Amino acid sequence: MRSTAIPALAVLLLAAAAPAAAEYPWPKPESFEVELSPIGESDVTGTAHLVLRGDRLTVLVRAFGLDPTKVHPLIIHGFPYGRASTCPDAAPAVEETSTLAGDDVRSALGFDLIGLDPSPEADRGGTVAFEHAYEIDAQLIAPLSRRTLVLYHESGIPIACGEIRGYLTG
Repeated sequence: MRSTAIPALAVLLLAAAAPAAAEYPWPKPESFEVELSPIGESDVTGTAHLVLRGDRLTVLVRAFGLDPTKVHPLIIHGFPYGRASTCPDAAPAVEETSTLAGDDVRSALGFDLIGLDPSPEADRGGTVAFEHAYEIDAQLIAPLSRRTLVLYHESGIPIACGEIRGYLTG
């Protein structure tokens, strides 16, 4: 009798724990922070907070010094095979068409992995306070902690960049 009591008790304990596990069927979120710094002669600064849960990426951006009432595209950049993407020290001027300057920027940033659409629009004071949840293919941006988030001028010139850094969530 004693030998069946322990397995029966184990089954009861597992059954009691099952509803708690079923209560949260989605993946545990991963959180990331980004400190946006100016590129080149830009004065744009800001922060971003990203939360990735499965294929849902929620992005919260606060940025300052942008062209008022303009949409400023956000793009996640990176390299294949996990090579870390970094922010460039300089960017070509808005009028610049030199491919050399553009190549220097791309050699730091890597490829455009995902353009986040919709992108934020600055208010009349040149400030962005933006939050949006995107449905993405998370495999395209993995590992997110080795990518950069870049804020662009409407002309397509990168104006602020930050390396995406992860932290543990509870």
